Amino acid sequence: MRLDELGVKLNSTLIKAITESIEETIQLAIKALKEQKSLRQVKNPAEFLVDTIKNTLQPNTNYEQRTKMNTFNE
Repeated sequence: MRLDELGVKLNSTLIKAITESIEETIQLAIKALKEQKSLRQVKNPAEFLVDTIKNTLQPNTNYEQRTKMNTFNE
């Protein structure tokens, strides 16, 4: 999934966070953003990603399991 499909508009702060991080951290941040968007409205997806990358937050395991089940049930 592309960032613009998640409502993320690239800015200089996000670009810097992405270029200074490893791919695994970025992928985890994107998963965390998807999770939060499924639970509530995220006012600023780009800011959420920057914060998540900098703090290396991770999505809940239950969210990943729900996603797999939803994909399986489709």
